[in-house]
Amino acid sequence: MPEPDATSPVLKARVEALRTGTIPSAPPGPGAITPITWVMLAFALLPAVVGGLAEMAPQNKGGCLGAGVAVGGFFMVIFLICLVVDLCTPSPKSRTSPERAVKAFYGALRRKSYGRAYACLSPLDRIDELRPTLAIGRLDVPERSFSFATKKGFAEYWREQAGLATGFLGGYHKSIQAKIIKVTPVGADVAAVDLRIDVSGYPSLATLGVFCGLLPAVLLIVLMTRRETFEVRKLLVLKEGLWWMVNGEFTPEGDEAIERLLLSSGKS
Repeated sequence: MPEPDATSPVLKARVEALRTGTIPSAPPGPGAITPITWVMLAFALLPAVVGGLAEMAPQNKGGCLGAGVAVGGFFMVIFLICLVVDLCTPSPKSRTSPERAVKAFYGALRRKSYGRAYACLSPLDRIDELRPTLAIGRLDVPERSFSFATKKGFAEYWREQAGLATGFLGGYHKSIQAKIIKVTPVGADVAAVDLRIDVSGYPSLATLGVFCGLLPAVLLIVLMTRRETFEVRKLLVLKEGLWWMVNGEFTPEGDEAIERLLLSSGKS
């Protein structure tokens, strides 16, 4: 992948904004509870309510309430699981430290909640400049370029980088994990976070093994899973009490170029 051009006006403008603190404002992002969790809660309560109303109908022969509670109980279990996952992952609104910002960003990517990850991206980085994905041959990731000017472009980038590459019956189904190694101050309002990013994936066709039984499907997925590990250094900036990802790309090149320019301009 080519190194970012240090003479690029776009890159220089981003560095100058970081140096002077003239970063556009943006809403802080959504809270801890995700939409799917609220949907599961609605599915849990609705059958019980409908069953209760049916139970009170004059022609009812009984049993509607029990059936409604049983169906609702199934979705209540799913709701509780989703709720625990939500509460264990820092939300985009709670990025009060670089560590929490990193966990909110990559936690959203791991769950493929690209809108929530985009809410962690600095407004300074929401520009038309094209960002190339990192080609990972073993995981069927091609190099393609996308703009982060809109949430849609950002989501397309990360669907390509760590989502479903070419649809359910093609490519690899991938997941991403990020572990913080260390946090280093770069300036009063800028920090660098060294990360170990693990990407794993298996061919989507492996899931067809479920037609032979759950155990064959699990064995196929385990045997066909491939993993790649990368160490990257990402920058974050403090704005209005929240930490924002300066560069939402998978690779560290853009962050490293910005950090070098910041240090050379006396930001540290």
